[in-house]
Amino acid sequence: MSSERKEKKKIEKKDLGLLISSVLGIVVIFVLLFNINNIFTTPDMDLDEIQQQQTEAIETAMDDSSGEKMGGITSEASTVFDSSEYQDCMEQLGEDPYQVVFYHSNSCPHCKAMKPIVQELEAQGYKFLWAESSDASSMQVISSCFREVLSGYVPEFICPSSGETHIGGMSSEELAAFADACN
Repeated sequence: MSSERKEKKKIEKKDLGLLISSVLGIVVIFVLLFNINNIFTTPDMDLDEIQQQQTEAIETAMDDSSGEKMGGITSEASTVFDSSEYQDCMEQLGEDPYQVVFYHSNSCPHCKAMKPIVQELEAQGYKFLWAESSDASSMQVISSCFREVLSGYVPEFICPSSGETHIGGMSSEELAAFADACN
């Protein structure tokens, strides 16, 4: 019988270990859930400001050229910002402020569709700064000059000289008109 007791105590110790591990796991999950905002944000990020920018971006995307609300959210929107600081920043980094910044991602299908259009316009003499989201050197320009302008969506076209931005795809003619306004 003593071997049965020893076996029973081993099982009880094993069950107790599983119980303690389970309780500890649940505590860790609750700590993570209640601190999720602190884990994924940095101290210099103001969540209210980020939410306000997102709301404004959505509202801007919902406005068409007449100012009336459209039936749904579109991925295309244009916004105008004060251009003087963007021009100065580009010049300080040795970039031409009269070129269009083409902010894109190599994994984005909309960006891939825009690449031949941008290349076609470059062949016609238009100037573009290709700023791929994973390229460190182009991201230096983006983070130094256009951090406040970026919407978080790609493709995004930025005109440092006029302060205008456009989110989403454009036809060749629309992009040419955008680039012309950038000069």
